[in-house]
Amino acid sequence: MKRGAPSRLPRGFPSERSPRAAFEMEGSRVVRVRPVVPDDYEAVTVLCRRHGLPARSREGWDHLWSGNPALAGRDRSWVRGWVLEHGNEVVGYIGNVPLHYAFQGRTLLAAALTSSVVDRAWRRLEDPRYPRAILKLLEPFYHQPGVDFMMSSTASRSQERNHAMFGARRVPSPGYDVSLFWTTDPGRFARSVVALQHLPAGPLLAPVLAGALHLEHAAGSAIGRLRSTGFAPRRTRYRLRRREGFDRAFDDFWERLRRAYSHRLLRVRDARTLNWHFAGPLAEKRVRILCACRDEDPDAMVGYAILLRADVAEVELTRMSLVDLQVLPGHEDVLRDLVEAAIQVCRAEQVAVLEAVGFNGEKRAKLARGAHRRKLPSWRFYYRVPDDALGRTLHRREVWDPSGLDGDTTL
Repeated sequence: MKRGAPSRLPRGFPSERSPRAAFEMEGSRVVRVRPVVPDDYEAVTVLCRRHGLPARSREGWDHLWSGNPALAGRDRSWVRGWVLEHGNEVVGYIGNVPLHYAFQGRTLLAAALTSSVVDRAWRRLEDPRYPRAILKLLEPFYHQPGVDFMMSSTASRSQERNHAMFGARRVPSPGYDVSLFWTTDPGRFARSVVALQHLPAGPLLAPVLAGALHLEHAAGSAIGRLRSTGFAPRRTRYRLRRREGFDRAFDDFWERLRRAYSHRLLRVRDARTLNWHFAGPLAEKRVRILCACRDEDPDAMVGYAILLRADVAEVELTRMSLVDLQVLPGHEDVLRDLVEAAIQVCRAEQVAVLEAVGFNGEKRAKLARGAHRRKLPSWRFYYRVPDDALGRTLHRREVWDPSGLDGDTTL
């Protein structure tokens, strides 16, 4: 199997691949890169909190690897990630989470990068164009053996060049720098927008903005439903129901989805994988699962939507994310029912906004009707395929239908 040539690193960058390789930064200070061990949890947590990243509980951190379906049947040699160490202090970290994907009848192993962080003191270099510390952490991630492809789904603007230096590309799917959203509680949304902008006249502007948004909803009228969801009211041939978890119905649905879209790169979506992925949010009751069945066959799912409560506490924004949206061929019209049901869930729970990022062009075109758009600070999703033949296939746009289930977006 032909593998792509290693990416070229900046001049003067250490080339040794030893996991304990040392290199100098800023004169005499020396740092080392080594694989993460379970005892690193407290140091990694302190580092993440110092830089405003979400801090996982010890159980949540271990859960990324323990019980991970992608590690079932494998030896325990999977590396949890890498730390940058100065003396006994951890000053940098990236996590490395295995995920299974289905593609053309094969099961592919992906490595998802999570929680990339380096202390500010170790970002300063003689040449500021080359943030050597983070590159040294990315090197073992992008060159790890036995992985079909690597991905980073929550990259920031400053990290794009870092990923590109290792041959990572933007996911060839439109709109990963644009969020689609629906305002489902105009008053709450207006107050959060004003707070986000730190406007002195916030208390006066919030009611004005809320009033404008209320016009868009039109309080239950047919025109209001069309403007707020992009879909005209209609009779539907589907029955929608809520579920509290992922059961055998999702196994059956996944088998049909995988066979129908074998030409797409799909994250495995069987019940075991979904229950593992959402274990924490399910326990915290932050997941809403909407399933669609045909009236004549109420036990067979033809589509589903997974919503995840993702509030922004700093501006008191109540938010629901449309994490995943899947339907079987021949039932594409159920998308509108699932989106309408998701909006109704948000309204019932007094959630200010429903937001969607990702999905392929066809889904986005349907979702975009009636949705607002928000430009994100950066393109978030990058990937690298070491194998040239597989890479040429995965570089095609029609292969991808990415969602919040991919990478570490909702892990």
